[in-house]
Amino acid sequence: MVKQVVTACFVLFHGIIFYWAFMTSCSNVQSSSKSIPTIARYFGTKGRYEEVNTYLIDDIFAINDSLVTQPSSKCNAVHLTAIIRHGTRLPTNKNVLKMRDFYNLVLRNASGNVNYLSEIKSKWTMWYTQDMDGQLVDKGRHDHSYLAQRLIKWFPSLLSEDNVRNGGVKLKTSSKHRCVNSTIAFRMGLMQGLNIEVDLNITINDTLMRYFDQCERYVKEVESNKSALAEMNRFNEGPEMKRSMEKMADRLEVPYASITDGLYCHHLSQ
Repeated sequence: MVKQVVTACFVLFHGIIFYWAFMTSCSNVQSSSKSIPTIARYFGTKGRYEEVNTYLIDDIFAINDSLVTQPSSKCNAVHLTAIIRHGTRLPTNKNVLKMRDFYNLVLRNASGNVNYLSEIKSKWTMWYTQDMDGQLVDKGRHDHSYLAQRLIKWFPSLLSEDNVRNGGVKLKTSSKHRCVNSTIAFRMGLMQGLNIEVDLNITINDTLMRYFDQCERYVKEVESNKSALAEMNRFNEGPEMKRSMEKMADRLEVPYASITDGLYCHHLSQ
């Protein structure tokens, strides 16, 4: 029993850390390496899942068994809890507006001669619109469908036809449309991977999946409390951030005043 508990804890830890690697992206290009533009790396710090696990570019169903190696040959997986971020999505409304500001700044004012800048100015089209507002893209649906099929290969005793048919697999999501659609895609991947068609219910539970919205203390003492962000504000106004913004302005060859902490922090977060 002790060995089984160890395995369960290992899987839980693996689920939280590993599957959190599903990062959002502003790109809606397909996963094929031929369709990924060379300038994609300059669009921010959040990248496609396959860029971290590059072996998936050649085989989206490939798995790395070393990530789930059992502590002992006598151990068996008894439970899997995966906390999975939504798939690749479009920017939210407020971020579209900030991206538009940055886009206009680059086109109108950037005068540097570096190759990547001229490539961005000639090939970057600001096609994002406010009505997109965080919607899941096809790539995001594929993220979850393919993940489900890889998990079947990783944990065949847990994600089995019997467990799915007998209620051993439960899917819960928040009410956010991108999360609901991600879960639907994950369910489709399960059905395809097991070659079955089962009425597997999806439960919307914001109390569990968006617990921070339900926590009165968090809302009052953190989210609605400006003093809770005092340390972050000091950093944003500090010499390290100032120098980073100056370096960005130098690369673009625009006045320092053109790069504000809001614009710069947004660019980093994308």
